[in-house]
Order: sequence, then C-alpha cells, then structure tokens
Amino acid sequence: MTFRVLAVCGCWNTEAMPNNPDAALLAAEQSTTRLQALEVLKELVGNADARFHDGQYEAIEALVDAGRRALVVQRTGWGKSAVYFVSSLLLRRRAQGQPS
Repeated sequence: MTFRVLAVCGCWNTEAMPNNPDAALLAAEQSTTRLQALEVLKELVGNADARFHDGQYEAIEALVDAGRRALVVQRTGWGKSAVYFVSSLLLRRRAQGQPS
C-alpha cells in the first residue's frame, strides 16, 4: 500500500499569486529553505546523497516558511520523523538568529 502527502494545510503557492509584490521574496525564502533543509537532512541521515521523498519538503516548507500545520501520514520508515526533525532544527536556528 502506498500513501502520499495529500495536503499541507495553508501551504503557499507563489504561482497562484502573480500580482503579489512579495511573491519574489517568498520564492527566494522558499528556495533558501529548500537548500537549508536538504543540508540538515543529509547531516541527519549521514548520507551526502540524501534526497527528500515526495511530499517531505512540502510539509517542511509549510511548517517553516508559512507557519502552518502539516499532517503527514505515511508507512513506517518513510521519513515522517525527518520532516519534524528538520523543521524543528530550522525553526530553532532561525529563532536564535543563526543561519539555518
């Protein structure tokens, strides 16, 4: 049985906001978050080739950039905990004023 992340509550979609003057800033922030999150994931799993599963980064982005809630339902071993570990570390670093 295969499960996927069906929805992330309140996730931003900059393509849906073409007239938003902050869309470029939001897109840059999301790009920075993706790079930072990937580095944390690689450190977490101890593998320089680590990549996100479908839906993992979207949940992280919702938690970190949009301050939204995310419900991730997946099979055992898929990486649900990684979503919360990576998000927590990025949020903690940002709160302390450190580069993520």
